[in-house]
Amino acid sequence: MNALFNESVAEVTRMDSAAVTESYDFSDARRVVDLAGGDGTLLTAVLETFPSTAGVLFDQPHMAPVARQQIDAAGLRERCEFAGGDLFGPLPQGGDVHLLNWVLHDWPEPDAIAVLRGCRRAMAPDSKLLIIEHLIPPGNTPHPSKVYDVVMLVLLGGRERTRKEYGKMLTEPGLTLHRVIDTGSALNIIEARPA
Repeated sequence: MNALFNESVAEVTRMDSAAVTESYDFSDARRVVDLAGGDGTLLTAVLETFPSTAGVLFDQPHMAPVARQQIDAAGLRERCEFAGGDLFGPLPQGGDVHLLNWVLHDWPEPDAIAVLRGCRRAMAPDSKLLIIEHLIPPGNTPHPSKVYDVVMLVLLGGRERTRKEYGKMLTEPGLTLHRVIDTGSALNIIEARPA
């Protein structure tokens, strides 16, 4: 079951990676830390697109062999390391950019804020946190994020959120919503910085 889940997440990430790397300029980032980065699909796309950037893939230790295979196949072994751990424990420090791709929507508010607290502790004063998620637009117009919201609630107890909800949620761990970038896909990039 885990293998099927990991494959489906990797396939969705593969489809959205180009939208992320075309929408966000990572060229100033010396080190990108992909938190709960799975098999490394997104981080691989970032490192391939921005050759002066190095990366850290952080996920549960059992993901290391799959991630290393992906990283090695892309010829990125020298620029990418793997760190094993849990999102609710200590997170890798020293990143110019930390990524949370399709992570926070898995969790109800208290858990999502706990993850954000860990991110804030790992961040330097000039670091950035990129939260890549579906944003629920205001109003009652139909939108795919509203369907995802129901799915996340039923399956995991999580939820999709509005820009305003992310802004409020970020303040508690000492972060501020700097800007939201439309990727041209169903996902948005929420750039947060230390307050």
